Amino acid sequence: MSYRISHKVRTISEGRRQQLSSRKDAGEPSNRKKPMGDREVRAILESDTSVMSVTVLDMKGGVSSVARSGRLPKGEQADQQTIQQLGTIGTIIIGAAERAEGLFGASEFILGTFKNGKILLIKMPDYESALAVRLSRSANTEHVFAKITGILARD
Repeated sequence: MSYRISHKVRTISEGRRQQLSSRKDAGEPSNRKKPMGDREVRAILESDTSVMSVTVLDMKGGVSSVARSGRLPKGEQADQQTIQQLGTIGTIIIGAAERAEGLFGASEFILGTFKNGKILLIKMPDYESALAVRLSRSANTEHVFAKITGILARD
């Protein structure tokens, strides 16, 4: 199986290792949240056949990386500008959900359901990022979320 992880759409084939660059400021304190790494993104992408792509969002509205499954047809892949716009919108949605936590408690995930698929937004409290996970329409969202939290708990 091949998949792609991109910082400005970089292709990676199975078996070839490349590290996602982390955005660490010089002299940052050691107690700061950790960046989402290549290993975690790959594990999430490969965790379930319904996972079509994983986008790592920084909490300032940008996109730090995108990983795509080989199962995602080229014609259904968003261009870089659209990915950045959707990353900003996803970050805004997560921020809006945080405002409702007083009424509903902490959010586990936010689900967008579309005619041809689903988008799972997950705020990552131990990381300096959030995830936007594109799923097939038939995905069992709760099951995929449990797999993702299991992967990240191993860290």
